[in-house]
Amino acid sequence: MDLVSVDCKFNGNYFDLSAGESSKIAVKKESLSEHLRLDSFKVQLTLRGVFDIAS
Repeated sequence: MDLVSVDCKFNGNYFDLSAGESSKIAVKKESLSEHLRLDSFKVQLTLRGVFDIAS
């Protein structure tokens, strides 16, 4: 999990989920290196899974 061009601190950067499970990850606004609106945050957010690393 990462943001394309903005730094921040996630409350968790690694988690193990089985099929059908979900997890909530939080980012405090004050940890962002620059102000982002929610729509911009969603565009910046990138996720990677084990499948992405292996291919």
